[in-house]
Amino acid sequence: MDKCHICLSCFDGQAVGSPESCAHVFCHQCILQWSQTSNTCPVDRISFAFIHQRRRPGGDVQKKIKVRTHKKDDDDDEEEEESGAVICEECGRSDRRHRLLVCIQCDSGYHVDCLTPSFNTRPEGDWICPECAVSPQRTGSNSPRTDGSMVVEEEISDGELADLLAEVDETTSTSSRLRPSTVNRPSRLS
Repeated sequence: MDKCHICLSCFDGQAVGSPESCAHVFCHQCILQWSQTSNTCPVDRISFAFIHQRRRPGGDVQKKIKVRTHKKDDDDDEEEEESGAVICEECGRSDRRHRLLVCIQCDSGYHVDCLTPSFNTRPEGDWICPECAVSPQRTGSNSPRTDGSMVVEEEISDGELADLLAEVDETTSTSSRLRPSTVNRPSRLS
């Protein structure tokens, strides 16, 4: 014998109802009450706009009852993307919005605790994601700083880099980092 998937009672002569969009059958009162809070089938979650009332399962439709449509309570990914919700690049979720950072360069989102290293709190001001921070191709030649000023990035050749490193080596010696009392004094370790 068939039974209602809502109250789990067997059908015993009472009127039954089924969503117009599927073949699942419920006690008429159960599906009416269900439709007050949700317009999706309790079994397969297919949306419906009408309930078909019958005298028995498989019987002819006696009445077609319009139900009030409800918005989905659970936010699925497609709905969030269409509504402009930011999704964390690490965990793929959009919950905990108060912990979500959005990159000012590429609009990617990251939860503060999904980053490595993670933050305990949201940093103040503008924020740049790890991808944009290390990739000049993504940031372009001019990057805004968190204080609003601009940093101009230029390509540096290998020759220029070698010259700069040599210049640093010439001006910075080990003795300049030692205390004056230890410069030119023989080591006691022998």
